[in-house]
Amino acid sequence: MPNHPLPSTRSRDATWAEVRVHDRVMRYRRSGAGQAVLLLYDGDPDALWPSLMESLATRFRLIVPEPPAPNDDRTSTLEWLGDFLEGLGTSSVALLAAEPFCTDALELALDGAEQVSRLVLIVRDAGDAALPGRLLGTLPNDCAVPLLVLRRGIADDDAIPLASSFLSGGEGGAPA
Repeated sequence: MPNHPLPSTRSRDATWAEVRVHDRVMRYRRSGAGQAVLLLYDGDPDALWPSLMESLATRFRLIVPEPPAPNDDRTSTLEWLGDFLEGLGTSSVALLAAEPFCTDALELALDGAEQVSRLVLIVRDAGDAALPGRLLGTLPNDCAVPLLVLRRGIADDDAIPLASSFLSGGEGGAPA
């Protein structure tokens, strides 16, 4: 697996670490301090806002794992994600997922709500860019995981404060 760089994050502030679960080694980068935020993305610089990771690392303990290779048929992404969280030993983590990990992150929140405290999904949508993000409330099936969906097309100045506030326990929602 390639070691994806952390865009907009100074390399001296991020360190590599690894967890071992079920005979598998999973590497991740970590930076910052405070409440844990797990960021799932595939290394595509267009999947995130340029300054998102740097901003989050100033307020949170940012954990960015290397996802499994797309042709890794040993396990599904959802199973890999569950194993990764088990290996970290955290009981509850805020999860921020960019495509193509949104579906797996949502499924984990539905199936393993005790592992996920808050969920932010970053979706690519060429639709109405005037909607800067909406707090959708809780997930179905009595799952009490708050969810924020952000469209990738909105400006950094709108998206980053929304995500940071929401991950800190704020309500998020559209800026005034």
